[in-house]
Amino acid sequence: MNNYDFLKNEQKNQTLVLVEGKHEKKILLNILLACFPELPILSNNIHVYEADIYDLYHDIEVEYEEDWYESDIEIDIPLLISRRHSIEPQLKKNNFINIILIFDYEHHDIGFKDEKIERMQNHFNSMSDDGILF
Repeated sequence: MNNYDFLKNEQKNQTLVLVEGKHEKKILLNILLACFPELPILSNNIHVYEADIYDLYHDIEVEYEEDWYESDIEIDIPLLISRRHSIEPQLKKNNFINIILIFDYEHHDIGFKDEKIERMQNHFNSMSDDGILF
């Protein structure tokens, strides 16, 4: 007989929220969740990237090559979070039906380029796909 007990602990149909910093998680999202408890977001599914959008862009380039945008490949945000913060077991993309990315524009950052923002916005445009960028 097969043993599928390992599947019992996996929660499916969750929403993952990736925010830039601790301020966004502790202040903004906790207030939002307190005001709208019906939102399907668990606080343990809000992850702080502890870097700006250009660091995320760089991490995507490292993981998926510099031409990731032209390749139109699937970007696994939960995997990037897991690797950045050494989360074990790794977060699994198939556990999330929605992925939301919340980052500042950071126009003053040395890594700023309009092209990077446009690529990120064009690629991350669906919550139920690779995610949506706000």
